[in-house]
Amino acid sequence: MHNSSCDARPIKGHLAHFVFSKLIAIRLATQFTTLAITPTIIAQGALKPFTFGTLMTTSHHIALLCILALTLSLQACTTSMTTMTDARAYEPKEVQVAGNMQGNLHTNVIGKAVQGVKAADEQFNSDQPISEEAYRDWLDLALAAALFKPGGAPELMARVGVTDKVLEGIDVGFRTNFNLYKGDLKLQIWENEAQNQAFSVMAGYTYHSSIVSSAISYLTLTDFGRMDFDLQAIWGIEIQDIFKLNLAPHMILSRVSAEQKLPADVYNRLPESIKQYDPNQLFQNEWLGYYGLNTNLMLGYKYVFVVIDTGFFWMNFKPEILGEKRDFSGAAISLAGGLSFHYPF
Repeated sequence: MHNSSCDARPIKGHLAHFVFSKLIAIRLATQFTTLAITPTIIAQGALKPFTFGTLMTTSHHIALLCILALTLSLQACTTSMTTMTDARAYEPKEVQVAGNMQGNLHTNVIGKAVQGVKAADEQFNSDQPISEEAYRDWLDLALAAALFKPGGAPELMARVGVTDKVLEGIDVGFRTNFNLYKGDLKLQIWENEAQNQAFSVMAGYTYHSSIVSSAISYLTLTDFGRMDFDLQAIWGIEIQDIFKLNLAPHMILSRVSAEQKLPADVYNRLPESIKQYDPNQLFQNEWLGYYGLNTNLMLGYKYVFVVIDTGFFWMNFKPEILGEKRDFSGAAISLAGGLSFHYPF
């Protein structure tokens, strides 16, 4: 009996935590829904009384999406989209240290906003129940605004040459903005006779420590995570230790996940009315991809360079939202500027 009661207490604690967290989530979601939908209604020229219709029957989905959107909006779900180095692999013990400020813009947010306003215009000027497609358009807009809002972050990077015995050489790098941590390896494949042009490939892996705040992870009992796989092919030219130009076709594949933290044996015993608030019902584990080109300009002399790095990408993202594939694809632009220091030890 003693062991049974000890086992029961943690389960009761999990259940109490779960139910309490969902009540808070719904409260926050209700406030967010009002803030999110009201500007769209105002855009139609007047605030009209209206009936939510079928929205009331899917209130738990609204709660799920809004709590996710609210939390993800605290940190834009972006990654390192820069090159910030040249095509030449550094000599053994040669070091590069760089710092930059990166900003990004995704056009899918604009497209989803247009769809959302159009849906509001059609629905709020009609006495019919709100359609499922309009509801999905608003969900798309909230999620796009949360995941792909314009944003910026500082980035620090360091590289060091490892060997010149493999092809033209290998160096390794590490970069971070203190939310993501990326390691990569660059292999130089070719160099011309004048030694002012080079071609290399660079592969990297990025770990995101968090894409939401710890408070939201606690409230939703869900671990949200992201990891990226990065591949670039870099061609570069140098002119008299003063000017460097690097062009890099660039591909990034990202895995975004939402994992339930509640133990499976406890979750399976919950009533269906509670299970319907599981964030995994809204947002499954998904892949998204960036495909594009980085242009990297360096201007300075020998050891110190001003760097401007621009990236133009097509972002492919078609997640399953509430049982239906939705298209969040669109163009993405990255712009970074900073300083790069080179020093051969």
